[in-house]
Amino acid sequence: MREQKTSTATVVLAWAVVALPMAWAVWQTLIKVIELFR
Repeated sequence: MREQKTSTATVVLAWAVVALPMAWAVWQTLIKVIELFR
């Protein structure tokens, strides 16, 4: 079985693609929750 190595930049880019929209969604949810309980 051949082992492939992934570069650090690729891993960072992949995490950024996943984490940034998720962080934005969590932030927007928190803002709406704060408005809901005011």
